[in-house]
Amino acid sequence: MKKFETSVNVRNLEICGAAFNALPLFLNRPLIKLLEDLGVPDRVFLELQSIAVNQLKVMTMSPTNTITYLDSTPVPKAVQLGTLIRLLRNIDLNYHEDAFLYRVIEMSLVAKLQEMKYRGRIQVEGGYTLYGIVDETGVLKEGEIFVPVVDSTTGQRKVVKQARVAITRSPVMHPGDVQIVNAVDVPASSPLQALSNVVVFSQHGTRDLPSQLSGGDLDGDLYNVIYDPDLVPPQTYIAGDYPRLQPVELTRDVELKDMSEFFVKFMESDQLGMVSNIHLQLADQKEHGTLDPDCIRLAQMASTAVDYSKTGIPMNMKDCPRYNRCKPDFMCHSPHVFISQEGLVELQDEKDTDEDDDFVALGFDQERSRQRYYRSKKILGQLYRAINDREILEELHEHHIEASRAANASESLMKRLWKFLQGRASGFNVLYTHQLELARVIRDNYEQNLSDLLWAYGPTPRTPVTEQEAWAGHILGRQYGPIGKPLRELSSTLRDRFEKVVEYANFRIEKGDDLMESIGDDPGELYGEPCNSREIERFPRALACMEVAMTEPGMHVKELGELKSFRYIAAGAALREHERLCNTMPRYAAV
Repeated sequence: MKKFETSVNVRNLEICGAAFNALPLFLNRPLIKLLEDLGVPDRVFLELQSIAVNQLKVMTMSPTNTITYLDSTPVPKAVQLGTLIRLLRNIDLNYHEDAFLYRVIEMSLVAKLQEMKYRGRIQVEGGYTLYGIVDETGVLKEGEIFVPVVDSTTGQRKVVKQARVAITRSPVMHPGDVQIVNAVDVPASSPLQALSNVVVFSQHGTRDLPSQLSGGDLDGDLYNVIYDPDLVPPQTYIAGDYPRLQPVELTRDVELKDMSEFFVKFMESDQLGMVSNIHLQLADQKEHGTLDPDCIRLAQMASTAVDYSKTGIPMNMKDCPRYNRCKPDFMCHSPHVFISQEGLVELQDEKDTDEDDDFVALGFDQERSRQRYYRSKKILGQLYRAINDREILEELHEHHIEASRAANASESLMKRLWKFLQGRASGFNVLYTHQLELARVIRDNYEQNLSDLLWAYGPTPRTPVTEQEAWAGHILGRQYGPIGKPLRELSSTLRDRFEKVVEYANFRIEKGDDLMESIGDDPGELYGEPCNSREIERFPRALACMEVAMTEPGMHVKELGELKSFRYIAAGAALREHERLCNTMPRYAAV
């Protein structure tokens, strides 16, 4: 496909996305509401959520459960937290005994629980999220799809074969955004058998299927394939077919002024989020939900807003139907999160408000206290009230306290780990004092970069992010500051930046600065023969970093105090090197 001509000789091809793995399928509130209106029973969603909540509850019951949980969470991969917990378990140390490590896990669990309660984000085992491509061979008939996937745990390839499979694409607003198709296999000789982790659409029919799913196409869109029979709706609706709007055209070359005016107009007319919220609110209030004509009109308005960047035609809010301003209870904002004096994650108490049978004020802060909410009887209200996040958090606290008491240790976990590593270093005859100066440099660099990040991504200028939030990959909010989508976007950016900070620290511990300087500008040389001869210094460098972290005070950050997370970077590096030595040189394992 030739997008445009260029005089630049491009030698690099940027890959924006690849189907390395079949992505999990998560429900969301608009999809749940639409499936409810299409006939999926309430009990199906309630059972799925109950299973997901119970899985979260047991994730801290044992290190093994926690390791499994971390594999499916957005905790920064560079910290290798699951590996650290596993290696601690192997030497009979339970991460529950360490306040820092437990708080990181707890923050991650709270974030996931809030996503489930306040966004309807429930994982579905009987489904996938996959890139969509077209069947170039023409073997698939109209209404057929081909879904080859590779199981991420077993590595086995399988093909989804089922007569009734639901397929959709986010965002869903129109009742026809969910369609039923036939998932089939193709002949063994077909070139399509070489594909994996994609959904292949037929090229036949009066209208292509992707365009029927929220106006999708095949240039990188992700599609949700649902083969769980309980979630496949018994009925479908005709896909939305809105009249094509004629784009605004210029009879001259585009100038910088046109671009700036277009951007300003877009910012002024961008009401997609508001329309989506009104749609969700109105769908709960109307008897037929998303099938109601007013909801279908809102879906068309949203389509116009989405296409604005292509057509230049803004959505007209005057077309918005009238609606009851009182919101369903599930649309209230999540409570702010704080760290108690005991070092545990707590939820801010709700303000006392007057209640009656049908309406309840659930505002969590002063500026939203006038918003009125009613008790929704539809499935989203049932799911919302089925999760008692405060009760679940209290259960986690009780288990943590019991596990800490059961250990009955006179010394902290990190002190016992340091003694273990010192003993192993002595048994291996490993000297590391010559690496102490480099270890101080590595820690100073890590803590300076971390301090900058904690302040840069704080929800407010006066409240930096905590180390535990950076490690968990979630900013949990404050009494004041952003919540909802802005906070999630802030968390995602922090997670990416923190990942690089940790990667660089681990890289220096493994390779050393002197070697990095000697090999020049080509990072590939770090994995060649010169590096192999220096692997013997990896364990001494990790031990030196551990000693610096355990015996010398860290950087002091205003509002946070002394930074302490470098010791866990060093501990992870030292334990990984210890395991490598035991595996590659068995005589050390018996020391």
